[in-house]
Amino acid sequence: MTRTFQAASFGTIEKVYSGALGEVSTSTRDKIGVARSTYASSAIAKNRVSDYSSISDRSSLHRYVAGKLNLMSHYPFQKDSDAATVAEQLRYLSVKPFTSIGNLITNNLTWLGRGGLSEKMEYRKAMQYLYDRTRPGKGGVYGLMSAERKALEEWYEAEEKKRVESEAEDKARARLEAEGYKKADSTGDKLGSGTYYYKNGYKFDVASDGTMTKIAPSGARKEYKVGGAEYATIRDAIRADLKEGTASTTQFKRQRRESAPAQETSLDTSTSTEDTSGGSQVPGGVTEQWWFWPAVGVGTVALGVTGYLVLRKKQ
Repeated sequence: MTRTFQAASFGTIEKVYSGALGEVSTSTRDKIGVARSTYASSAIAKNRVSDYSSISDRSSLHRYVAGKLNLMSHYPFQKDSDAATVAEQLRYLSVKPFTSIGNLITNNLTWLGRGGLSEKMEYRKAMQYLYDRTRPGKGGVYGLMSAERKALEEWYEAEEKKRVESEAEDKARARLEAEGYKKADSTGDKLGSGTYYYKNGYKFDVASDGTMTKIAPSGARKEYKVGGAEYATIRDAIRADLKEGTASTTQFKRQRRESAPAQETSLDTSTSTEDTSGGSQVPGGVTEQWWFWPAVGVGTVALGVTGYLVLRKKQ
């Protein structure tokens, strides 16, 4: 059986020879086709600059940008208006000399930063290269307009801001990790709802969403949200204390003593081998954490001073 020739559809031809354009209108496809044809027959296409490190003046910048816009016209577009804009810019660059173009960076090269990952990386490298070359004493990219130099300055300032913020974040993360904390706990693991008691009168109320509220004997409160920097450490410490028996889901019974001198009301953990504070003595226990003891310490000093004054009066 002899096969008859059938012309391929426009969509098939476009896909094979020109790359996917995404969802764009017929009129925009026509504009892109005209822009590509205009570019292909222009002098800048015949003398195209494909490597940003070969940009030495505004003429070579023009040829580099036009080539990149031509490549961009083959990529899928999310919006029809974006495709139409790229087509118009490519056509304009293909028929206008670089001396008649107002801004080759903001209005044209910036589109490269909207492409895929490789295009975004090249955009950053190209902008860094242009910025470095326009610094005093660096050889220069001659002939750039003030608007283009301003675009480089603004880009560099934005990049520096990102870098400073990133460094600050890294330092904060390193500090938290050095203290034994994670920046955030994204596991979603939360302590079961209820109240967790300690012998020294502290307790943690846990809501149904996992939020922990530390309540001091004085009534002072501090809240820890799920996913916070300290949450996972406190959660794990409470679980360890439950196993050790230094924390409980029920209140501890008060033990009565035959004689209780006033000075014994102060908490002394320096010589005792038993955990009289009600917290875990194992590493990672709640009462071993830096965030737990400051409030307790204030109460300890106050009680110690009170005991001392009572003894003085008795003498």
